Amino acid sequence: MSNPTDLRVIKTRQAIRIALISLLSEKELSDITISELSARAQVNRKTFYRHYRSISDVVTEFENELLSDFSDILKTSNTSIFNIGSVLGEISALISSTNVMMSAVSTALVTYFAATSCRRPIGSVSQ
Repeated sequence: MSNPTDLRVIKTRQAIRIALISLLSEKELSDITISELSARAQVNRKTFYRHYRSISDVVTEFENELLSDFSDILKTSNTSIFNIGSVLGEISALISSTNVMMSAVSTALVTYFAATSCRRPIGSVSQ
């Protein structure tokens, strides 16, 4: 959709993410409109559509980044995958070390996953 290394793209996507987190603290994801999100991010609706097709694309981008980070932790972890306490500690450290935004995102995504994704059996892949 756009060059992800361009500083303007990075700043616009960051503004949209921060605006989404802010709106998620006020209302449910399903109640947020693109107009409202664009206004909060101080970008035009057209600009939003240059970067994303929908609000769910923003959430999917968050999910993919978090899952990638979690996957990296699991791959590089010196502990057994069955030692969930240690793995969760490393994930928690990742969230704490990145920034406050990631913490807010993780809270929103935990809520989102609890409502949707966790209905699938562990290890299943949606198509």
